[in-house]
Amino acid sequence: MRWNASRILPELLEDFLSHHDTVLDARGGVAELHLLRIAGKPLRYAMEAFKPIYGKKFKRSLKKVEQVIDLMGKVHDCDVVIGELDRFEKQLRKLNRSPKTRKQRYTTSVIGRIIRDESTKREKLFLEFATLIRRMNREKFHRQVLDTL
Repeated sequence: MRWNASRILPELLEDFLSHHDTVLDARGGVAELHLLRIAGKPLRYAMEAFKPIYGKKFKRSLKKVEQVIDLMGKVHDCDVVIGELDRFEKQLRKLNRSPKTRKQRYTTSVIGRIIRDESTKREKLFLEFATLIRRMNREKFHRQVLDTL
């Protein structure tokens, strides 16, 4: 099983790490973040599968991968909420063009406020994600994982 891990994990790790700079350069663009999430999931699942045969250092590395992927998931959730609310707000504005009286109009200010709050939440989560990625790079995370295999 260790032989399999030593063949599979370095490739998955390299793929995952190859997207870090792109995501940071794009300031967490939706498409770039999505590519990193796609690359991270197989790494996480493979590391979870091999977890029983490795020691504490490997398990600490897995925790970092889990943290990164969980943060990306939370950022992605914000992106989805923001996108859906933005579309809904636009639909309401379109509907509001037709009613003749103010009472017949739908309020959109609350939706705008929720979008702003969700955007602020996303920024904080992305900053946390970026800080974690930079720390992993400084700590030579790639080397740490490979040394455990």
